[in-house]
Amino acid sequence: RGPTGNGEMIAKIGRKLHGHHVLRRRGLSSSGAAASGLSGLFTKEQRDTLGEVHELASRTRKLAREIGRVAIKEESLLTDIARLKDDESSSPPPSLFTVVLCGEFNGGKSTLVNALLGVELLDSGVLPTTDKITIVLADDDGQENGSISGVDSRKKIVDSATKRLCLLPSSNYPLLEDLAVVDTPGSNACLSLEHTSTTLKILHDADLILFVTSADRPFGESEKEILASIKSYRKRVALVINKMDILERQQGECHGDESKQQVEDYVVEHASEYLGARPVVIPVSARDALSFKLLGGGSCGNPFSNRVSLSETLTAKAKIKTKLLNPLGVSEGILKECRGELLRRAEDLEIDVITLKLLTGNLDMWQKEIETAVIRQCLDDVKRALQRRAEVASGVVNSLSLIDKLQLGLGFGRQPFEIAWQEQMSRPPVNDEIQSILERHIKSLLSRAEHQASTTIEYLGKRPAIVNPSHGVNRMIGTVRKANFREEPLKSEKTIEMVTSSLPVDSESSRALYLSLVRTSFLSVFLSAGSVLVPGYLVISGNLHVDNAVAYGASCAALGGVSLPLGNYLTVRSFEKQWKTTQICELETLLRDFMDYVRSELDESIAPYSRFVRSHGDTIRVSNEQLDDCIAISTSLRSKINKVCK
Repeated sequence: RGPTGNGEMIAKIGRKLHGHHVLRRRGLSSSGAAASGLSGLFTKEQRDTLGEVHELASRTRKLAREIGRVAIKEESLLTDIARLKDDESSSPPPSLFTVVLCGEFNGGKSTLVNALLGVELLDSGVLPTTDKITIVLADDDGQENGSISGVDSRKKIVDSATKRLCLLPSSNYPLLEDLAVVDTPGSNACLSLEHTSTTLKILHDADLILFVTSADRPFGESEKEILASIKSYRKRVALVINKMDILERQQGECHGDESKQQVEDYVVEHASEYLGARPVVIPVSARDALSFKLLGGGSCGNPFSNRVSLSETLTAKAKIKTKLLNPLGVSEGILKECRGELLRRAEDLEIDVITLKLLTGNLDMWQKEIETAVIRQCLDDVKRALQRRAEVASGVVNSLSLIDKLQLGLGFGRQPFEIAWQEQMSRPPVNDEIQSILERHIKSLLSRAEHQASTTIEYLGKRPAIVNPSHGVNRMIGTVRKANFREEPLKSEKTIEMVTSSLPVDSESSRALYLSLVRTSFLSVFLSAGSVLVPGYLVISGNLHVDNAVAYGASCAALGGVSLPLGNYLTVRSFEKQWKTTQICELETLLRDFMDYVRSELDESIAPYSRFVRSHGDTIRVSNEQLDDCIAISTSLRSKINKVCK
C-alpha cells in the first residue's frame, strides 16, 4: 500500500509540475508541448505583463544598488545555467519554470528528485551527498554529447565550484520540457553555514519551493531560518514531509495514521508561523515511491488521496501566475529591505539634523555673548581712552597754580604748563592706544572662537558612526576641520585713522590748549591791572571823580577775577568737546565685520558636516520618492496579474 500510494503521489506531482494534462486539454501532443513549453501558454497580455514585471525588477535592483546595504542577487538561475552550458546565446527562456528543493540534509531531497524523474540520477544516503547546487533540466541540443554509463547514455553533467548541471533529453523526461529541478545542499550538514548561505542565495529565483522536511525530525532549526527568509519574497511554497514510511514501521497503530497526522499538524503550525499563511503540505515516502517506479509497479489506490496535494495547486494557469508573481515578490522583498534601510538611515540622520540645529543655535548664542563681552567692551574701552584724553585739559588747568596761570598771561609761564601737560599725557599717541585696545580685544575674541571651535569638534567627534555603504566600514558622519582665523588679518589702521581724523595730534592739542590759557590769563591780568591803573589815571587827569573811579576800578577788578576761572572753564569744555564728539561707529562696523568673519570660519569648519546632513537628507528623500513609485507600480502589477490570470 505504501509504495504504491507514494508512487501515485510522486507521479501526480510530476504530472502537475509538467502541466501535461493542460496541454492535452488544449489539443497539444507531447511533441507539441516540447516545442512550445510553458511560454507557449502565455497570452499576449500576460507576456506584456511579464515584461513590465521584469522592468520593475531591473528598476528595483538599480534602486537597491544606489541605496546600498540592501542584499540583492544580480544574477539569476537562468544566467547560471547559460554560463554552465558555456553558451549564453542559448540561455533558457524566461518562462522556464524553476522548482527548488531545500531542507536539512538526509531529508530525502535528492531521493525526491529521483522519484519525480523515475531514475536514480542523484546520489543519496545517510551522509551529506549534495555539496553543490544541482540543476536538472532538458537539453535536446546535448543529446549526442558524452557516453556516460548509468542513468542515460545521453546524460551530460557540467560542474563548477558551486553548481552542477545535469542535462537530460526531454524525450525521455517529459517532466523537464518547461521545468528545471534544482536540488540544494542540506542546511544542517557539517558545512551547514556555507550550505545554508548557498541555498538562501537562489531561493529568490525559484518559481516554486519544495520545502522537504523529514517525518522523523520535522522542522529543524536550520529549516526555520530558511522559511523565515522565504517569507520576504512571497514565494509559492509546498511543504513535503518525506519518510512517512518511518512512522508506519515504528508505530503500532494501523499504518501510523495518528502519528502522521500529528507530524502534519506540527509542521503546518510552525510553518504557518514563519510563512504568514497556511502552506500546502504533501506527505510522501520518496524512497518507497522510487523503488516502486524502478520495479515498474502499476497503478493502484493512493493512501493520501484525501489530502491537499501539489497537483491541486500547480495547474498550467497556476504556473503562469506563479511566473508572473515570483519576480514581483522578489522585487517587493527588495523594496521592503530598501524601505527598512532608508528608515534606519532617516533615524540616524534625524539625530544629526537635531545636532546641526543645536550647533547652529549654540553658535548664535555664542555670537551674541561675544558681541556683549568683547565688541561692546572694546568700544567702551575706546570711549574711555578718548574720555581720558578729553580730561587732560581739566587736569592741566587744575595742576597749575594761580601764579602759574597769571604768568601765562604775562608770557613767561610756559615751563609750568609743559610740566603739567607731560604729567597728564603720559600715554602713547591716540592712534596707537586705540590700536592696542583693538588688538587686545581681537586676541580675546580669537581665543574664545578657537575654544568654541575645539568644543564643536570635540562634540561632533563623539557623534555615532554609520556604515559606509560602499566599503562596509564605520566612518564619521560627515567631517569637520579646524577653524583657521588668522588667514584674514584685521584691517584696522585705516579705520582708526578715520575715527581720529578730526582730532588734533598731541603736539597740536598742547599748543592749542596753551594758547587758550594764555589768552584767558592775559585778559584776567589786563582787567585786574586796569582796575587800578585806568581809574587812577582818569582821576589824576581830572576826567573822573574819585567816587566814580573807585566804582570803575572795582568793576574791572571783579571782571578780572571772574574772567580767569570762566575762561579756563570754557577752554576745558572746548577741549573736551573735541574728543567727546568723536564718532566711533566706524570702529563698531569694523568689529562686527570681523565678528562675521569669525562666524563664517566657524560655520565653514562644520560645513562638511552640514553639507553631509543636507545632502544625505536629500538623497533619502529622493530614494523614498523612487521607492514610493516602485511600490505603486508593484501594487498595480499585482492587481493586473490577478486580472490577466483569471
